[in-house]
Amino acid sequence: MTAAQQQRDQGAYTTRLLVLGILAIFLMSVDHRGQYLQLLRKQATHITMPLYRALDWPQRFISDGFTHFSKQSELADRIRQLEAEQVRLQGELLQLQAISRENQELRKLLDGVQLTSSELILADLVNVSMDPFSHRVVINRGSTSGVDIGMAVVDQAGLFGQVTESTINGATVTLITDANHALPVRNLRNGVRTIAYGTGDLHTLAITDLPRNTDLVEGDLLVTSGLGGRFPLGLPVAEVVAIEVQDADRFARVQARPLAAMDQARQVLVVR
Repeated sequence: MTAAQQQRDQGAYTTRLLVLGILAIFLMSVDHRGQYLQLLRKQATHITMPLYRALDWPQRFISDGFTHFSKQSELADRIRQLEAEQVRLQGELLQLQAISRENQELRKLLDGVQLTSSELILADLVNVSMDPFSHRVVINRGSTSGVDIGMAVVDQAGLFGQVTESTINGATVTLITDANHALPVRNLRNGVRTIAYGTGDLHTLAITDLPRNTDLVEGDLLVTSGLGGRFPLGLPVAEVVAIEVQDADRFARVQARPLAAMDQARQVLVVR
């Protein structure tokens, strides 16, 4: 390339640069006065926005996906926490219901026996004799709690049995329905005294020594007579349910239903 050509190219480059500079100054002046380029930029932005959103969609999709899964994980953790809390609260509710039932039973026990609290020892049944001919249970109170042989045992409805063995931390109670047990009672209606015998049936006591003409009717309430000093006076015992009198017999055959829940009681009171 000759020197003349270089000078011509340099001159052309300088001319173009000058023209572009003048054009830029003109456009800036026009834009400053009429805001034409700002409108053009808005139109360009409006046209390119879909393309921008399309290019940005993968990133937003990934970001939203991570956010979604993160929220799902947090929600799952929260659900597990709530389920665990529900289980715990249900357990506490069951415990409170059990305590409430025990309190109701205790109130019934105390309401059913007209004795002072100092004369009563609360005990739980911990074992039941498996011998069908021996009606005995074991309670969790013994001599250290003041339980001695001969003491009466009651539940919320009536006389339950009598302590026949006592150890340091437990005692054996013979139920009033045991076939070898006999109990002095009296008719609450008219004061007639007699003996109620265990029959080996949890739901039946027998009276066999009443003369056939004795004033006794079904529904009469039998209570402890206090004779013999084994049981306090007036504890409810049984209700007369059947009276049988045969011509050849001198004595009436009487059946009475124990008031105490012989096969259901879980807690009892030992009477000092």
